[in-house]
Amino acid sequence: GIDSIEDAEKLRGTVFYIDRADCKLPKGSYFIEDIIGCKAVDDNTKEELGIVSDVSSTGANDVWHIKRDGKEYLIPNVPVFVKSVDVDAGIVYITPLEGTFDDED
Repeated sequence: GIDSIEDAEKLRGTVFYIDRADCKLPKGSYFIEDIIGCKAVDDNTKEELGIVSDVSSTGANDVWHIKRDGKEYLIPNVPVFVKSVDVDAGIVYITPLEGTFDDED
């Protein structure tokens, strides 16, 4: 029943809820909540890098927050860094910039 930009503008800032079963995601798509709690694994070395703890929207792309050993690392959700997401296995495969996860004191 939202047929115009004016009708849509009236809903700006409104939170909508849907039944997950009613949403048909395209293959390879997922909800943000599906990746929170997933293991972040280096796509090249298969080293576990941490756990996805949050996602921030920047406008240009989402940024994943990865926690490891009490520290938080930020990874842009763009193809050069995020290689694949396996929600069923609870794993996201990333290729971080060199030095991103190097432990410094």
